[in-house]
Amino acid sequence: MEQNYIGYVRTTFLLRVLNNQLNTKFERATSLNLSRYELLHYLVDGEVYAQMHLQKLLNLDAAAITRHLKALEEEGYITRTRNPQNNREMLVQATAEGIKGTLECQSSRNNFDNRLFEGFSEEELTVFIKSLEKLKFNLENME
Repeated sequence: MEQNYIGYVRTTFLLRVLNNQLNTKFERATSLNLSRYELLHYLVDGEVYAQMHLQKLLNLDAAAITRHLKALEEEGYITRTRNPQNNREMLVQATAEGIKGTLECQSSRNNFDNRLFEGFSEEELTVFIKSLEKLKFNLENME
């Protein structure tokens, strides 16, 4: 039990460190925060989305989604408007500038991903993804 406990502690520590490094290095490589890139990735089709829908898609809390959308709006990448049928609902859409920026960022994103997973075989990557999906499932089912 003690050996497993130490392994679990080390694993959670590594996950936290990796998350921090991933966010920092991704932003350096693409000039976009990872969460903001993911938001723009959903919006690149030009459709209008409810802010709450985007919040659920990205598993962000209300404050985080508002903060990211406000920053993207200030950069001219998105517009936010109130839903005329439901004044409490905020609608979000990418601007032409936001779509252009996201598409231009795609090549940097691809280079980043290639460097991140350099040295992984297809089998290793498959096992890694399955392990992460198990962790995600376990976290989602915790009380």
